[in-house]
Amino acid sequence: MKMSIFRNDAFRALSDTTKMSEPELEKRIIETMEREFTPFGFEDVNLSVWEYFNSSGYSVQEALEVLFPELTNTDEIPELLKEVTLFGCSTSKGCEWCGCEMIREVQHHGKQSWTNYECENPYCANTDTNEPDHDTLAGGKDFD
Repeated sequence: MKMSIFRNDAFRALSDTTKMSEPELEKRIIETMEREFTPFGFEDVNLSVWEYFNSSGYSVQEALEVLFPELTNTDEIPELLKEVTLFGCSTSKGCEWCGCEMIREVQHHGKQSWTNYECENPYCANTDTNEPDHDTLAGGKDFD
């Protein structure tokens, strides 16, 4: 699964502070992380951007210079980076819209079973399912 950023209030504030759109900011952070920390592809990630830089031996100033070299006033950015979370997990389904985790619910009806997914982000309405079309199954009105 591709890495993404949890679109929380801190991420929105960081977007406003850096004067970058959310997609631009997410792209900048992820591309910088991939460039600086190759190989970047680990299976499970749920760390803040700051935790990742800090665990790799970067100081606050070094992290800011790598991520936002063009910015001069970076006073509130370190605090925001502590709340901006990288998200990625190969074992769970991530939301294609916002990057949050999808809540998995298995449902059954007779011999059929399927999985419904709903984004855990209350501001995102993304859902997905692999529920079969019951009308095309044996006994359904469209069954041939």
